[in-house]
Amino acid sequence: MKISVIGREAIGARSRAALSRAGFEVAGEVADKVTDQVTAETAGAATATVEQRCHAPHEQSEAERWFDTHSRPRERFTSEVYLLALATSQQVQKVLTGKEGLLRLAPPGSVIVDLCRGDVNISRELAVQTRLAGHHWLEAASSRDPRDESEGHLTLLVGGDDATVQRMTPLLEAIATRHLHVGDAGCGHAAVLANDYLHAAHLITTAEAIAMAYRAGVRPHACIDAINLGAGRSAVSEVNFPRWVLPGDYDSGISTGALRRDLRLARSYVTTLKLPSGLMKAVFDRWQPPELCPADEDDIHHLCDRWLSDIPAQLRHTSSPATDAPSTPTDAGAPRSSGRDASAPGRVTDGSRPPAEKA
Repeated sequence: MKISVIGREAIGARSRAALSRAGFEVAGEVADKVTDQVTAETAGAATATVEQRCHAPHEQSEAERWFDTHSRPRERFTSEVYLLALATSQQVQKVLTGKEGLLRLAPPGSVIVDLCRGDVNISRELAVQTRLAGHHWLEAASSRDPRDESEGHLTLLVGGDDATVQRMTPLLEAIATRHLHVGDAGCGHAAVLANDYLHAAHLITTAEAIAMAYRAGVRPHACIDAINLGAGRSAVSEVNFPRWVLPGDYDSGISTGALRRDLRLARSYVTTLKLPSGLMKAVFDRWQPPELCPADEDDIHHLCDRWLSDIPAQLRHTSSPATDAPSTPTDAGAPRSSGRDASAPGRVTDGSRPPAEKA
């Protein structure tokens, strides 16, 4: 199986290296010039609706213009599988479609694998075009699992037909630590957006919960331990807060701008479905600049400072006892937790369940 990787997003370099290690034949970057021009052309472009794109007059894309200036371009595309490591669905669309797009140039029966975190409606439209052109479509979007981020792993949520997923399973297993087939075309991107929405919401709600408990005298690390013993726990409380937020080590590698972009995609998709916005609008609004929000280039965990800024740094950065916890009406110090070592608040003494407090 010969594979080409088109695009310079980080997942493309990772995929190329992983496939080479696994013994796959990986072709050179067959369309880097196209990638660069399409990236520049679509940077900051707004997402158009499917109806607008279908009725808009055709304009020759940068990809088409580049192919027009090169002789016999079809000879450049001889792979069976094309991994598109591009930033947006708009860029994927420009590389695939048009008079000299990849759908016309790739050998019949090729598999197109979209690795971007993209637009559900555009993906479904492209999947139809890909299949009509005699090819096969998959999207394999990365899921932001904080455990993956901290351990260098990769989870892919896959959308496409069963036969193509089965055929591409060895490739997916080579690229990702784990992958999950969630449905047909567009479902991979929809599942990623659902995950991103909850990720953004949990960062806010967990920070708010810690701020509330701190006002009652609970130190941040003790509060996180308590949350993680109950039904309110999440990957954010179990990983993000102990690893990045409370220590103040904002080096997760996920930018605020990236999550904002995904929230915009999620909200736009919800709008097309005519679903009530519910809490999503509140979460979306709290992630938007300029009100006390970090810059797009800042780590996502800076947003939590909005709720945690009143907590002294020494209380956030350590789980050791502190003397300046806020007082409560019944106790001037921080509350003692049942079943915990008094010398280390927030540390459960029993391995499974905290013992009952003595009468």
